[in-house]
Amino acid sequence: MFDLPSWLKLNKNWVPSQVHIREGWITVDIFRETATRKHRVSSYREIEHSEPLMIEDLKAHLFSYFINRKRYVFKDISSHFITSASRKYNLSPQQVIGQYIDAGYLGKETTFQRDGLTVADTRYGLTSRALHEVKQLKEALVHKNNDWIEEMKEELNSLRELFRNEYTVEQQQLMDFVATRLKECEEEGKSHLWPSLSWTYSREAKPGYYQKAIEFILSLLHCMYKAEVFDWKEIGSRLNPSIGASKQFDPIKDDLLNLLEQITQKEPEQLGIISLGSLYSVYISGSMAFETNHYSQALSGDSVHCLSNIQIQQIQAIQTTASRVILTENRSILLKMYKTRWVNSSRSLVLGLDGHLRAAHRHLITSLMEHALSMPFFIWVDGDASGRDIAANLVKIVPKAKIIGIQNGELRLYDTLYEWMDNTEYQDTEQESVMGGVKQWEFLFCSENSRLPTPHPHTPNE
Repeated sequence: MFDLPSWLKLNKNWVPSQVHIREGWITVDIFRETATRKHRVSSYREIEHSEPLMIEDLKAHLFSYFINRKRYVFKDISSHFITSASRKYNLSPQQVIGQYIDAGYLGKETTFQRDGLTVADTRYGLTSRALHEVKQLKEALVHKNNDWIEEMKEELNSLRELFRNEYTVEQQQLMDFVATRLKECEEEGKSHLWPSLSWTYSREAKPGYYQKAIEFILSLLHCMYKAEVFDWKEIGSRLNPSIGASKQFDPIKDDLLNLLEQITQKEPEQLGIISLGSLYSVYISGSMAFETNHYSQALSGDSVHCLSNIQIQQIQAIQTTASRVILTENRSILLKMYKTRWVNSSRSLVLGLDGHLRAAHRHLITSLMEHALSMPFFIWVDGDASGRDIAANLVKIVPKAKIIGIQNGELRLYDTLYEWMDNTEYQDTEQESVMGGVKQWEFLFCSENSRLPTPHPHTPNE
């Protein structure tokens, strides 16, 4: 017996015809019947004998897209569901739809004008078979999620018993966070599958990462109970000693560390994480001296210096003769300012972020601010989503920092993040598109008229 998909609603006086099977297609015409007239209003068709998908991942794409949606139909190939699959699997939109139709997952409805022949519109939707699979998958996931919630509750209760109410402020904050979020998951799960909880901690957090966040915090609390200091890898293996478990949180490390900072307002080292399990370089141009518990080091202003994140995290005190600090997303600006000797002559300190604002950058920027509260900071990043995200996070650390953008093809400064973000000319533009040169930099960073657009000595690439 053939069933029309549930999204295909029949209005009053609409009657489906008998099922017709011809050349491998199942077709059902839908007629509107009145006392004096009967005419075809639409036609639904789907494949009779389905074939396996050429790309198996397309099935997962379909189910992950529709599992939390109330509408199982889309109008045309411009649908986000189709275009995202097209980009991901290097297929044309028509090929994506063809794959799903041939596999029996999509059907097509055609509506007609009053003559019953002229096509008025078309749309695609899940077949009854696909809807049934989505329903089964959803029920299985609900059951799995409920089991996970109970498991995490038990883990939290066992931690409370271990600590015996002798918590630090940060440990209490972390436990309260987990308890609140588990309750939210429980409430959300009564209606649907947690599509986008309000407490997601990353701008582009993927579905399911909030589960990793809770597991991470519980593992961290176990480490806090066992020892005063511990390594990043220990957190991953605390609740799961199997091979490879120590790396389970690595793909979202930055997001998890940001979450910790949001909850506790503490750096990872202050929570006992002495090593983040990674080693990266921070590039600096300009004069700076610092001290750690073990040694002191001076960086000359006429060179580019490379410090590891471990060195920077050990800095206890810092000094600089610089008149300003420039924070640049890409290394090319730093190198050009060094090569033209402007860094040294202008007594500037340039810090390269290399596309990511990380813990070592935060520590260095905070240390510089503590050394010279009145020293001006400047932010220079790309105009894309990633650059805007970096700028927003930098402004949280340095609220009075000015931001560099482009207006009428020229460099200029903006006093606030919102003013800079409103500049549509700079959106999706790389900072290298207008790097400027010594004259522009002097005007931008050293002039009292920095609110005005850069004057017109056309030397954008000195």
